[in-house]
Amino acid sequence: MRFRDWSQARTGHSPETANKDFGHLADVFRSVADLHGLNLASPFQGLRLRPAEKPENLPFSTDWIRTRLLPPEALAGLNTEARLAFLIMVNTGARPSEILGARVDDFMLAHEVPHLAIQPHAGRSLKTRQSRR
Repeated sequence: MRFRDWSQARTGHSPETANKDFGHLADVFRSVADLHGLNLASPFQGLRLRPAEKPENLPFSTDWIRTRLLPPEALAGLNTEARLAFLIMVNTGARPSEILGARVDDFMLAHEVPHLAIQPHAGRSLKTRQSRR
């Protein structure tokens, strides 16, 4: 309970972060109990915190994107690869890891609507099942 109180009192951390910590600790506890053949109830049962209500993420306006992100001088400090990855991210909504982990044949440029196929392949998994697109 002291750990729960400490987690709840931390500033700058969401309840989801504390809940993730509880989950990791519960997994360690369960693994140790299983390895030693102990039939113990988890001391982490019922400690999860109620998630905070998340504010709505509003999209950037088209004007803001045009004036802040797309002028050539806005990206002048980036090398070519970083600039291209950033522009793909802005135009597709893909995560940086999805872009940087893509293979050449994941870029579908000859299709009627050119796109990046985000899919798992050898050496690269997706963040979530819903990430495939």
